Amino acid sequence: MNDYIIRISEDALIQICLNGLEAYSVSHKGVRKQKNRLETYGLLWGYEVLLPGEKKLYNVEFVSIDTSAKQDHSSVDPNDQSLELKRELITSFWPHYDFLGDVHTHPYEHYTDVLPIKGYNYSSTDINRIENNTAYWSIYNYRVGLVLTVSRLHRKPRRGLQHLDTSTIEFTLGKYRLWLKGYVATLENDELKISTGAAQRVSLDCPA
Repeated sequence: MNDYIIRISEDALIQICLNGLEAYSVSHKGVRKQKNRLETYGLLWGYEVLLPGEKKLYNVEFVSIDTSAKQDHSSVDPNDQSLELKRELITSFWPHYDFLGDVHTHPYEHYTDVLPIKGYNYSSTDINRIENNTAYWSIYNYRVGLVLTVSRLHRKPRRGLQHLDTSTIEFTLGKYRLWLKGYVATLENDELKISTGAAQRVSLDCPA
C-alpha cells in the first residue's frame, strides 16, 4: 500500500473556496443558460516531498483559476493553452513551484442532494478525463486532483466540520456546505490511474 499526503496551504484553500462560491452564487455575464451554480477549474502549484517510509507529500501552495475555461452547470472545459502558458511562466520566474494537478467544483442546489449519491467524489467523467489522456498529462507530471463540492444550506447544519474519510473534509462557510476531496494519479504499466481503490491511501491535510 502506498501512502500519499496532500497538504493544502491556507492561501490555496482560500482561493479554491472563494472562486468556487463565486461561480456558485454570482450571475455570470455571457453565459446563455445557467448563469450561476457553475463549475470552475483551476491549476495546482507547489512541490513534492519524499517522506520517511516512502510516503509522498504533495504540498499545494497556490491555485491559478482558469478564466478561459468554458463553464457550465454540470461540466467545465479547460483551455489547454492556459496550462502551457502558466507552466512556462512559473518555471521561468518561480522555479521552486511545479505543476501538481488541477481542481474543479461540483455545484449542487442543496446539501441533501450531495450525501445520498456521494456527489463529493470524482464522477466517471472526471476519472476518464485523466486516465484516458495519459500521454498528455504525463508531459506535465500530473499527480494531484482536487474536487470542491458546493451546496446551499436552508438552516444551520447539525453536522460540524468532519472527515468523511482520510481524503474528504466536510465543512461549512456561512450559508454554504462544502466538501473537499483529494486524489492522486500514479503510473501503472505506463497508464495513469486515479486513486479510487485501497492500493493508494490518500490523506488530505488542511491546517487552515
